[in-house]
Amino acid sequence: MIVTVASYNIHKAEGLDRRVDLPRIAEVLREIGADLVGVQEIYLPQAEALAAELGMSMAMGATRHYDRVPYGNAVFTRFPSTAPTSST
Repeated sequence: MIVTVASYNIHKAEGLDRRVDLPRIAEVLREIGADLVGVQEIYLPQAEALAAELGMSMAMGATRHYDRVPYGNAVFTRFPSTAPTSST
Protein backbone atom coordinates (compact mmCIF):
# COMPACT_ATOMS: atom_id res chain seq x y z
CA MET A 1 0.00 0.00 0.00
CA ILE A 2 1.26 3.46 -0.89
CA VAL A 3 0.31 6.26 1.52
CA THR A 4 0.76 9.90 0.63
CA VAL A 5 1.51 12.39 3.40
CA ALA A 6 1.52 16.20 3.35
CA SER A 7 2.17 19.01 5.81
CA TYR A 8 0.58 22.44 5.44
CA ASN A 9 0.90 25.54 7.63
CA ILE A 10 -2.38 27.34 6.96
CA HIS A 11 -1.59 30.43 9.09
CA LYS A 12 -5.10 30.53 10.60
CA ALA A 13 -6.51 30.07 7.05
CA GLU A 14 -5.33 33.57 6.14
CA GLY A 15 -3.85 33.82 2.65
CA LEU A 16 -1.19 36.16 1.32
CA ASP A 17 -4.08 38.39 0.28
CA ARG A 18 -5.05 38.62 4.01
CA ARG A 19 -8.41 36.90 3.40
CA VAL A 20 -9.45 34.13 5.77
CA ASP A 21 -10.80 31.54 3.35
CA LEU A 22 -11.22 28.00 4.66
CA PRO A 23 -12.87 26.72 1.43
CA ARG A 24 -9.71 27.78 -0.43
CA ILE A 25 -7.64 25.70 2.02
CA ALA A 26 -9.97 22.74 1.46
CA GLU A 27 -9.52 23.06 -2.30
CA VAL A 28 -5.72 23.05 -1.97
CA LEU A 29 -5.89 19.92 0.20
CA ARG A 30 -8.20 18.24 -2.32
CA GLU A 31 -5.74 19.04 -5.09
CA ILE A 32 -2.86 17.57 -3.06
CA GLY A 33 -4.92 14.41 -2.52
CA ALA A 34 -2.85 13.15 0.42
CA ASP A 35 -4.08 10.29 2.59
CA LEU A 36 -2.71 11.93 5.74
CA VAL A 37 -2.25 15.68 6.24
CA GLY A 38 -0.65 17.50 9.14
CA VAL A 39 -1.92 21.08 9.43
CA GLN A 40 -0.33 23.74 11.58
CA GLU A 41 -1.73 27.04 12.92
CA ILE A 42 -5.39 26.04 12.94
CA TYR A 43 -8.25 26.76 15.33
CA LEU A 44 -10.38 23.82 16.50
CA PRO A 45 -13.57 25.10 14.78
CA GLN A 46 -11.59 25.46 11.53
CA ALA A 47 -10.23 21.92 11.91
CA GLU A 48 -13.71 20.52 12.51
CA ALA A 49 -15.11 22.37 9.48
CA LEU A 50 -12.20 21.30 7.28
CA ALA A 51 -12.57 17.65 8.32
CA ALA A 52 -16.28 17.77 7.46
CA GLU A 53 -15.62 19.51 4.14
CA LEU A 54 -12.96 16.96 3.16
CA GLY A 55 -14.78 13.92 4.56
CA MET A 56 -11.71 13.00 6.62
CA SER A 57 -11.14 11.99 10.23
CA MET A 58 -9.37 14.60 12.35
CA ALA A 59 -7.36 14.68 15.56
CA MET A 60 -6.22 17.97 17.08
CA GLY A 61 -3.53 18.87 19.56
CA ALA A 62 -3.91 22.37 20.96
CA THR A 63 -0.69 24.24 21.67
CA ARG A 64 -2.51 27.24 23.15
CA HIS A 65 -5.90 28.94 23.39
CA TYR A 66 -6.94 32.25 21.83
CA ASP A 67 -10.05 33.70 23.44
CA ARG A 68 -10.67 30.23 24.91
CA VAL A 69 -10.59 28.62 21.46
CA PRO A 70 -8.09 25.76 21.07
CA TYR A 71 -5.37 26.51 18.52
CA GLY A 72 -2.52 24.38 17.28
CA ASN A 73 -1.96 21.37 15.04
CA ALA A 74 -4.36 18.90 13.46
CA VAL A 75 -3.99 15.67 11.54
CA PHE A 76 -6.51 14.71 8.87
CA THR A 77 -6.75 11.21 7.43
CA ARG A 78 -8.81 9.21 4.99
CA PHE A 79 -8.16 6.13 7.12
CA PRO A 80 -10.38 5.08 10.02
CA SER A 81 -9.18 6.59 13.28
CA THR A 82 -9.63 5.47 16.85
CA ALA A 83 -7.92 8.57 18.24
CA PRO A 84 -9.91 11.25 20.04
CA THR A 85 -10.93 14.15 17.80
CA SER A 86 -9.06 16.62 19.98
CA SER A 87 -6.85 16.95 23.00
CA THR A 88 -7.46 20.49 24.10
